[in-house]
Amino acid sequence: MRILLCVLALTFCSIATADERLSLPLEVNVPSGKRLAYVQAKTTGKKLLWRVPESVECRICGDGRELVATAAPGRYRVEVITAVGDDLLSAEVVLIFGDAPPSPPAPPGPPAPIPDVLREAIAKAYAEDTSPTKQRAAQTLAELYRAFVKESGDPENVSAAVLFRTLTEAAAKAPSISGQLPKVREIVRDELKKVLPPPSSTDPLTDAQRIAAAGLFQRLSTILSEIAK
Repeated sequence: MRILLCVLALTFCSIATADERLSLPLEVNVPSGKRLAYVQAKTTGKKLLWRVPESVECRICGDGRELVATAAPGRYRVEVITAVGDDLLSAEVVLIFGDAPPSPPAPPGPPAPIPDVLREAIAKAYAEDTSPTKQRAAQTLAELYRAFVKESGDPENVSAAVLFRTLTEAAAKAPSISGQLPKVREIVRDELKKVLPPPSSTDPLTDAQRIAAAGLFQRLSTILSEIAK
């Protein structure tokens, strides 16, 4: 990379991206049959430094703000740097000579996050609850659901009937949640219906059902812990 200096030294530790104080066109196209590319830097800086590839022949004019260049067909990236106040600014332009291949497409941005419908529903129900003790109730529920993860995988809870009885007995030992967060608990009941048989079922639970129930309780515990911070 050749550096064309219009100032002997620029001693700054970092370079800011270009703003209204320094601008270049994004691209300059030189059609086949033409030879010269003309670039003008618009800046409030007094002195400029141009960084030009070795394969580009060029000349600086116009008080250092203008670049005239020629090169073989292809694409060439040129950078200009200037100082404005205490800031060192940088901008780039791509010179395109002849039938050069187009710029590669910009990489795709990160995918949009998938909405967490369950979390949004629980957060809404929690926000609408007016109980002054809802935070403590939510924290207690989070602790219970964390314990329910283990119960879901316990082979002694052979069926949905036995598992729900075990969970009900555990919940009864936490009287502080009695009658608390009714809308949240209604959402939880609806979610459990999707992964477990009815509470009256005596059919043996499958491994898939146990895994799904444990995953749901872990997720519920995490959501409530975060919401009730």
